[in-house]
This record gives sequence, C-alpha cells and structure tokens, in this order.
Amino acid sequence: MLTNQLTSRLVTRLEALRNIITQICSISGTPGLSLGVLHNGEIIHSANFGYRDIEAQLRPDENTVFVLGSLTKALTAAMVGILVDEGKLGWTTQLHDVIPQFQRPENDPTINLTTTDLLSHRTGLPSYDALWLLSDNRIPLERSDAVPILGYVPTVVDFRSGFLYNNMAYEVLGQVIEKVADTRYSLFLKNRILEPLGMSRTAYTNSLIDDENTAKPYATLKDASAFKLPPPLSGENVMMGPAGGIRSSVHDMLILYRAFLDAGNSQIGQSKPKISRNPLKQLRHLWQGMVSFPLSTVRENSYASGWVRLQLPARMDLGADLGISPILGEGLSSRIALYHEGLIPGFSSFAALFPETSSAVVVLSNSIGLTDGPKLVGQLLIEELFNNTINASTYDHYTRSTARTGASQMSTIKKELRQGKTADRPTSPLRMYVGRYYNSLGNFYPIGTIQMSQI
Repeated sequence: MLTNQLTSRLVTRLEALRNIITQICSISGTPGLSLGVLHNGEIIHSANFGYRDIEAQLRPDENTVFVLGSLTKALTAAMVGILVDEGKLGWTTQLHDVIPQFQRPENDPTINLTTTDLLSHRTGLPSYDALWLLSDNRIPLERSDAVPILGYVPTVVDFRSGFLYNNMAYEVLGQVIEKVADTRYSLFLKNRILEPLGMSRTAYTNSLIDDENTAKPYATLKDASAFKLPPPLSGENVMMGPAGGIRSSVHDMLILYRAFLDAGNSQIGQSKPKISRNPLKQLRHLWQGMVSFPLSTVRENSYASGWVRLQLPARMDLGADLGISPILGEGLSSRIALYHEGLIPGFSSFAALFPETSSAVVVLSNSIGLTDGPKLVGQLLIEELFNNTINASTYDHYTRSTARTGASQMSTIKKELRQGKTADRPTSPLRMYVGRYYNSLGNFYPIGTIQMSQI
C-alpha cells in the first residue's frame, strides 16, 4: 500500500496536469471531459473539464453519464465469461450451433467461427461500419440483420490469421448472450454485473438518457467548435448496443475496473480476492492475447477479448503502428497494460488497466475531437501515475499536428470523392432510374424509392 505521503505527492502531480489537459481539450475541440485514476485498488484522483451541456453551461462531474463506445466490449466479453463459467457456453462454441441462421458460402472456413473468434476480432470479416451508421447517428438496420450480414460479407483477412476489427461481431455476441441466457442483454447486464457491483450510474442504450446529469453529444467542427448531435445508439433494441451502447460515469467505471483487476489478479495471479462475490469470471481467458498485431515491437502487442494487451514502453495505436504518437512509458521498466478506446459520433473514451499495481485510468468525453484527446489525456495520467518524466513539447506537437490533420479530413474526403466521379450526367434516360434500390441481401434501401416526379 502507498503511504499517505506518497499518495499525497502522486495526487499533487496528477492535479498539476490540469493546464496541459485543458490545452488538449481546447486544441482538439473537446466540449467536456471527465477522468479518474485508481491505484493500488483505491480511487485517488478525479477531475472534470469543460461542459457536459454547452447550451446550459452545465459542467460534468464524476457521476456524469457518457456513452462508452467500444469500452462496452469489455462488458460484453465479461457477460460471455459468466456464461462460460456456468457451463452454458464454451470458448470454442461455434456460432452456427447457437444461431443456426448464420451461414457462409460453401467450403468457407469462417462457418466454423467461435465465441473466441468473435471476441478477439480474428474472424477475417469486415465490419462494414458505413453500412449501419449514417449521419445524425441514424441506424437504418435492425438487429435481426446482423447475422445475415456477418454471413454475407467477404473474407478480407484469412480466418484466424490476423486482426480485423469488427463491431458487427460484438452485436452478434450480444445476440448469443440473449439466446443462451434466455433474457435480454440489458437485463443480463443489470442483474449479473451492474447491480452486484453497485454501478447505479450505468445502463444499456437509452436507460439513463433522460437523466439530468447526462453529457450531451457533440460533433467537433474544423474550427474546434461544437455542433450538437442526436444521441447515438439509443433504444432497447438498437443495433450495435453490445458493441458500443452502454452508458456510464467515471465513478462507476472505476468500480468496474477495480472489480476487473481484483478478478484478474485472484484468478490469474492467485492473490486473495478483495471483492466478495465478484461477478467477473474467466479472466484467465478474457485477458489472454488471441491475435497479434503486425509486428512493430519485440514486446507483446495483441488483442484479447474486449481488451488490447500491450507491453510498455510502446505506442498505444491499437495495432495501427502509425509511428507518430508519443511512446508511453519510455525510460521505465516494462509492464503489461490492458487498454481500449471508444469512438461513436458524439462521444470518445479511453481506459487502461495495470494488473501489477491494481491501477486504472479512465477518460470519458462528449465528442470525437480533431485528435484523440481522451487517449492523450489518459497517457499523461499514466506517465504521472508511474512517476515518469513527461515531454510536454512532444504531446503539444502531436496534439497540434493531428488536430490540423483532423480539421482537413472532410475536405480531403470531398476531394477524393470528386476525383473518383466517373460521369457528370446520367448515362441513361431518367426513366430508367425509377424504382426501389436495395443491396444484395435485400435488407438495406439506401435511397428508397425514386419516382418520376422526383426526377
């Protein structure tokens, strides 16, 4: 345990980051941000910046509810772990054995994909995110479309040979949970994890959407100003809820991560559990690296189940190996981190766990900024947590350069679309375009019905 004096010094260092965090929020166009730090199993620091509601000038606090985005995936994986622990599901259970509607082309090896394949993004199948997420956070598909889509999309990476992020896989996992547990995803989450841990500020999709202390979602414009958006992933039966729809607060997430650390250290490290009746099970499997990222370091860099495993010092680039972000933990002894980011229009988030010291960092914000603000803030907190020297100029340069890139992204996309245009006028008589348009599965009508009166 840390002495009171050491804890006081650590908290002072963390509080001293306020100015640089404020600067990152300003450059990236982050309207509001809340953060928290756990060390040796105890909450030692929390802080809040900006506004959860710009129009009403309301500030966030540790109980403000944000949409988690892909931090949801660790909870979905934990729910699978509970079912495996009870013998109702297996890590090698094949999807078609639970949901027979899942079919693949003849002789396609992905017909054999398992629970673990879905959890670890090693199916080789693409997510096709542009298909299910439209502007203003509209979702044109139903949850019932997920399994046919997963069965239809072409293989991009050889099965189990590499990492390919797939949100649709986690939507399908949510349906597996519902089928095996014979209950709704939201009820299983509430009854088996949230209530046992006392997470009263956490819910699935729109369960807390009318709560007064809820962050409003914003888009960040190229001048770093904010534009209000409709809430993402709203509704009990919305597609992609199990991939990114859970809402929570910094305080509740620290409760959850303390439970993860306690379960992991007791189940893997054989230490004595500190949380009685901890609902989280099967951490030995959930935290095991299942698919490696392309080699960019001699240290471990892999995806587990809802978590990235990363051996520091390293860049936290989710396997992208961009080679430009600050190296985390440079100059320090090696340690293992489990982390993830979350991005959904209107919200972005970051979390990292360090089992060896029972430490956790969580950062929640209400916009996808011009750069990855929550991750940068999280890295600064981690550096101070382990008493590393922070190169402020490196972080400032990275924040400003990536924000400039982010500000120009839409113009770049428009330019590429114009360059890819093959015709300026219709190539057939207008009457030839009259009718209803749909995709090959017949489940998506991107522009609806065109009538002669419209053309």
